[in-house]
Amino acid sequence: MLFRMVEKTCATLDALDVQSDAPGMMRQILAVRPQRVPDPEALASFVSEGVPLDDLRALLAGAEKKVAAMMVTRVKESAAIARRMVSIIRGDEVSLHAQVGLVVVLLYFVDPHDLVPDSAEGGYGFIDDSVLLRAGLIELVDELPQDQLLRDKHGDDISMFASVLPPRVVPVLEKMVVELQGIVRTLRGHPVSLLSLLRDQIISTGVLANIPAVPRDAVSGSSGFPSSAGRWERGVYFEGRNVIVPGGPSLIDGKLHP
Repeated sequence: MLFRMVEKTCATLDALDVQSDAPGMMRQILAVRPQRVPDPEALASFVSEGVPLDDLRALLAGAEKKVAAMMVTRVKESAAIARRMVSIIRGDEVSLHAQVGLVVVLLYFVDPHDLVPDSAEGGYGFIDDSVLLRAGLIELVDELPQDQLLRDKHGDDISMFASVLPPRVVPVLEKMVVELQGIVRTLRGHPVSLLSLLRDQIISTGVLANIPAVPRDAVSGSSGFPSSAGRWERGVYFEGRNVIVPGGPSLIDGKLHP
């Protein structure tokens, strides 16, 4: 059941087309994050630090389209990540604890009770699912095979995704990430017989049930979303005199780079 649910979601992601779906993604982002990027105060701070205003404007011109295209691309990549997780479980490539952690992560990924409806155009409805998928991957990274899906960029993806979600959704989603981290940590050290039962039960039913209660200390050190030196605003990264537009030109130490 769970694996069928995963494949159904992945097939929907496969059907997304960056060129044709980016406009819909952009409309969704601008609807929930209509503020200017950067805001006037931030713009003034860049200019005061010697960043040429014309360069900054050139950099941000059309940034929404580039960000939207990158969002669709990253959302589509979630299908490959989820299928790799299924492959790891089926191939018995990792410990039983890691397998249970993966099925829990996948269940969060396909949960129909979303913070953002999957039906939102342009793949926007899968941004919250993509955050949970990557957050689970990061939590389990030390227990998984070191392959191309376990790149450092997952933390950046989470922060980038969060910056285009409705502000009211972000703290709720971060709470879900902490909850997911707590469940995975709580499962460590449980008897093999219980882990085996949980894994098989979740896979066969597609329902998260009989998970041991998460003690407070299991989530006390949870980081939620990854931290970074700078800040993300509507898919654009700002740090000091650096401005990074995913898929576009960048401002490095105040100088424009194509």
